[in-house]
Amino acid sequence: FRRLDSGQAVVSTQSTGGWICHHRRGWECPACFCLFLALSFIAFNLPFSFLPVYNENRNISSSWTGTILGSSPFAAIISNTFMAPIMLQKFSIKKIIFSSSAGLGISLLLLSAMDLVQNFTFFTLSSIFLRFVSGLFIGLMECTSFAALVMLYPNNIATAKCF
Repeated sequence: FRRLDSGQAVVSTQSTGGWICHHRRGWECPACFCLFLALSFIAFNLPFSFLPVYNENRNISSSWTGTILGSSPFAAIISNTFMAPIMLQKFSIKKIIFSSSAGLGISLLLLSAMDLVQNFTFFTLSSIFLRFVSGLFIGLMECTSFAALVMLYPNNIATAKCF
């Protein structure tokens, strides 16, 4: 790892024609984006693999469980299609990624607190709403990350050559 006079960083993991990453700042490294998105998806999706069993113990039907789980991908589609283009015009990529990850974390914390709710209607509606909101944040984070990578590597758009 070395820093050039122009402020760019050059990272090489292999000495003979290996993976080389040229970027302007540390947070813009494609490996950082990949790691960030992977950890976000793991934290976002892994707990919900247990939701059907949990809801079965709470006597919540599988159709309501499917609605709760399905609200997030639906929101991610809305976020990628409508919210992300508007947000990218108004705010910087860094602000969008950090604020959406903070929003995702808050919505996941609120979802984890749903264990304390005993009322079926409140639990179901709140879970659908919070999953929808977290889907908005994850979709916004995903679209913004891909937009940042396209801006970093404009010559590699629509190619298999990422770095």
